[in-house]
Amino acid sequence: MSSEQEQDAVQVVFAGHLDHGKSTLIGRLRTELGLPHERAAGAGLRESAFAMDQLAEEQRDGMTLETAQVCLRLPERVLVLIDVPGHRELLHNTLTGVSHATAAVLVVDAAEGIRDQTRRHARVLALLGVPLAAVAVNKMDLCGFDRHRFDEVSTQVAVLLRESGAGGPSEPAVIPVSGRTGDNVVTASGRMPWHHGPTLLGQLLSIPAMAATDDTPRLPIQDVYRVNGETVVVGTLLSGCVREGDWLELHPAGGTCRVVSVRRFPSAPGAVMAGEAAGLVLDGPEPLRGMVLAGAAAGVACTHSVLGRVFWLSAGVLREESAWACRCATQVVPVTVTAVRERLDAESLDALPPDRGLHQYELGLVELRAVDAIVCTGFGVCPGLGRFALEDSAGHPVAAGVFGER
Repeated sequence: MSSEQEQDAVQVVFAGHLDHGKSTLIGRLRTELGLPHERAAGAGLRESAFAMDQLAEEQRDGMTLETAQVCLRLPERVLVLIDVPGHRELLHNTLTGVSHATAAVLVVDAAEGIRDQTRRHARVLALLGVPLAAVAVNKMDLCGFDRHRFDEVSTQVAVLLRESGAGGPSEPAVIPVSGRTGDNVVTASGRMPWHHGPTLLGQLLSIPAMAATDDTPRLPIQDVYRVNGETVVVGTLLSGCVREGDWLELHPAGGTCRVVSVRRFPSAPGAVMAGEAAGLVLDGPEPLRGMVLAGAAAGVACTHSVLGRVFWLSAGVLREESAWACRCATQVVPVTVTAVRERLDAESLDALPPDRGLHQYELGLVELRAVDAIVCTGFGVCPGLGRFALEDSAGHPVAAGVFGER
């Protein structure tokens, strides 16, 4: 992958209700583009879905239990497609996939229309600020490619986007497709001449890379190496550009570091751009994993007290004074819930009676007190430092959220 392709790569999560065809659509994209995949014995018409459903249990039952990823290296750009399960009980796994995405496709069965998990996934996308690039109204072949049915589902979709806030600043394309037959997946369908919008692939190729609202460098440190007496930090640059000779502030330790040189693999040394992973040889204070290197105008906060909008996933209750680990970028910081300011029903977004805790699948506005300073920004400033997850003592995610009131 060239550095230009790597910088322009986007991670797209396919979300939606159980058995609405997320895995099949991703498999169809691979098939239509001529990319190889392994066919599972006995898959039959479901062979495209089996290319994504890799676990034996998933193949036996025809369902997605874990998240899976496939990388499409196309001449125009690199697409990383993320398949997440549609089960209510597996929202933890869904959260894992959504938290890595820069854009989303919401898949809706043309015959069934909007279902419970469609609504929940839309809420999660809205909460984590993942822009919805497209709504794929799938299985149009089972509806005889009927325009009237597509219009009915499109009306349902419009209501859902308005209620959930998942539509974002620009309305997503609503595309009639069939993962089974390939209509409107890669090429325009002759059986739906009434659709004048893009194909699913065409819409995916138009997705802009997710970035911060400015070009200030921000790099969470993934690891630190000592090589021949030099300190080399590695990580993925979330925004801006870093070149040899630049000065970066080290958070939360304080002080400034000079970039002695930039190491990029396999590319030749040179400037590192947003979205690229690289190594920086530094001269300055001692860096550690979890710290953040940033330009002087980055607007990062180093704080022990944060406010976050969270989606609570655990069957237990998120109570005041309960302790968790807060994961943001490469940071993992112990935190305590000091207050639950607000509770909302995750499906209707209606306000719930005040309580000192959150119950499963509720949204809430919570105050967190951190043992060590958390380096963060508002989500709208830099998404990579504006999202977080809460984990239990075993490292399992129990909540996802964004910093600052949204």
